[in-house]
Amino acid sequence: MKKCLVIGGRGFIGSQIVNDLESSGYDVDIPERGDVSFFQTSYDAIVYAAGYGVCTKPIDVIEANVNFFNEVLFKANYEHLIYISSTRLYMSTPNTNEEIDLHVPQNDERKLFNLSKLVSEEVARLSGKNVTVIRPSNVYGTALNSNLFLPMIIKNALTHNKIDMYVEPEYEKDYVSLDDVSRFVIKCVNDGFKYFNVYNVASGVNVSAKSIAEIIQQETNCQVNWHDGFVGEVFTPINIDKSKRNYSFKPKHLLDELPGIISGFKEALSKQAN
Repeated sequence: MKKCLVIGGRGFIGSQIVNDLESSGYDVDIPERGDVSFFQTSYDAIVYAAGYGVCTKPIDVIEANVNFFNEVLFKANYEHLIYISSTRLYMSTPNTNEEIDLHVPQNDERKLFNLSKLVSEEVARLSGKNVTVIRPSNVYGTALNSNLFLPMIIKNALTHNKIDMYVEPEYEKDYVSLDDVSRFVIKCVNDGFKYFNVYNVASGVNVSAKSIAEIIQQETNCQVNWHDGFVGEVFTPINIDKSKRNYSFKPKHLLDELPGIISGFKEALSKQAN
């Protein structure tokens, strides 16, 4: 039986990866925060699914996204390391294939997050170790406690019968299913790819705030309030040709999934209330 370690294995993405690895027959360890005793154990694969994105807390961003990752990269014993990065690195770029030159917009208030991911990706590339970097887009699923855009507006529609939209209706970005991200990780673990490689894991199609709001309104009969202000970042559609070619990646699409996601939120909120 192959042995895996999932750092961040109790988080939104990590917990799904743990479930899917165990279902595939892997022996999976999940370290507690601050516990580095796993440095003494050998693993077939380590998945680094930990991360921090609140850039008003820069020390925490650097510790989670750079410092601890680099400890794992150089001190842990493994055959293959998978690092969860982000397609946010492509913000404002005209091309989104994995080999494109990346730039960090000066006016981006969350540029520290991008920089931290870039640093860790580059150190992994230079390390000479077997590392696969996965850049997921905006991951969706039933995440009741998330303060991200999509789960927040679904919760507000269900609990307050209204959603307040502080972006332009045309604001759009890519969303990828949690299941698709996890399954892609499992394929990478199974493959055990040698050397360094990077893959975009996304739907490949941008979805507008307006189209999301329309479906939520249809499913919940909530009121939608559009507010002037934030126009939103510019995201070029994510190129997933490499993932399709090498791993036969066939992603789901948010607008097809959204009614089912809303039903999942309804069920979870009902259980939470009881």
